[in-house]
Amino acid sequence: MGGFEATRIIRADQALVGMPVIAMTANASGEDRAQCIAAGMDDYISKPFMSHTLYATLAKWLPVPQQQMPFSDMFATLPAATTRAGDPI
Repeated sequence: MGGFEATRIIRADQALVGMPVIAMTANASGEDRAQCIAAGMDDYISKPFMSHTLYATLAKWLPVPQQQMPFSDMFATLPAATTRAGDPI
């Protein structure tokens, strides 16, 4: 199966909505890039590639992890606990 066919199948599957598709090909022309994008791919990397290009392209499409809140600030954002009478605990 080629990349264009694989992309059509991925894009047709509702369970895969939002999944990035990145072409990796030995074809390096602007026309090849345009064909990949027109086929529904999100990005394009041509071979041979430099590792930093691969990493930068993947990083662009990977979800950004939520920054973990420092432990000392964790409780500052919670509402103050009270008793049934409304007194602070």
